[in-house]
Amino acid sequence: MNQFLPSQPDDQAAFLSAIGDASALMGAGRFQEAIDLLMAMPEAVRKHPVACNTLAFLMLHTDQAKEAVTWFEAAMSVSPGDPQAIKGLGQACHANGEFSRALGCYDILLASVKADQIDVTYKRALLLIDMNNLDAALESLDKVIGLDPAHVLAHAKRSEILQNRGDLQGAIFAAHESCKAKPGDAAGWIRLGTLLQKGNQNGQAIIAYDRGLKIAPDDFSGLYNKALALRDLGKPRDALYFAQKALMVDGTDREVLLLCGSLEQMIGNIEAAKACFRQVAAMGAARHYPAVPQPANSAR
Repeated sequence: MNQFLPSQPDDQAAFLSAIGDASALMGAGRFQEAIDLLMAMPEAVRKHPVACNTLAFLMLHTDQAKEAVTWFEAAMSVSPGDPQAIKGLGQACHANGEFSRALGCYDILLASVKADQIDVTYKRALLLIDMNNLDAALESLDKVIGLDPAHVLAHAKRSEILQNRGDLQGAIFAAHESCKAKPGDAAGWIRLGTLLQKGNQNGQAIIAYDRGLKIAPDDFSGLYNKALALRDLGKPRDALYFAQKALMVDGTDREVLLLCGSLEQMIGNIEAAKACFRQVAAMGAARHYPAVPQPANSAR
């Protein structure tokens, strides 16, 4: 039996046509148009949990969390135990700042055999981070990793929490585990390199940067931070090479221009150094934030 059949037979063709049109709009990335189409027949949508969930997830995707809550609730009024509706309601409440209610949704799902335990536990961890309950968040992330050792996002979040808590070695270990789980992820290697550099392990940081840059040769953060590491190892010429490559990616970045200037000065290219510094001066007042996250003990 078609899950989208409306209560009135005369409405069936129009409703099914609208669902088909909404699906086509979603496939084309025209999410707001799909929302508007479904909202034009709210009573028909309200009778069908799949249609309610579709509309709600569209709203969640387009940053309309408050409206999404209403439609997930509509789905649950027709199908109270619908795991998709409960998970969606948890996500919408999280986005809407209703943290306690979101946590309740995830806890209901985790008590059910129907739930995707890995996905829900990870979403619960993200919620706990926003609730500043970091011990519980780490416990949830550990559960995710226990269920899926290759869960890159869980390893990365665990590393981030540990770094923010001042546990740099724990953060490095978690970042390394993330790289092992997904060695083809350039961002993971760059993140590991940055953490190693914060711990003054510049040689190991460069190895990590090299792994990341092999995958993503134009990664600005990887190029710039590798230049800093080489500078700190007393290799200004090698450092300048990578600083100039970073400058090719973003020729307007103040920090990399300053780095190029200082490196040119270190190796005796005074006129080239002056040219870099003149470019920086022409940019006017300095910004009050760095262009990219930088390792500790480095030029910012």
